[in-house]
Amino acid sequence: MTIKANIESDIEYGKRVLKQHNAEGNCPKCKDVKLEYDSGATMENEKYYCEGCGTLYEVQVELVRFWETLEEVE
Repeated sequence: MTIKANIESDIEYGKRVLKQHNAEGNCPKCKDVKLEYDSGATMENEKYYCEGCGTLYEVQVELVRFWETLEEVE
């Protein structure tokens, strides 16, 4: 599999995962209330706040590297 095919496969996988999970960033309790970014908890997590019900959530984040953009620097 080529690098481009791997990247395209990863992107499609990411889209499927977002659809399965709460891709819209809405509060699971309030449903239609958008969560507001609160802070970065760690390198792997962020915190979000719902103004509707006052709940603070922590969500996992994933860092993605685009190796096809790799460039040599001086």
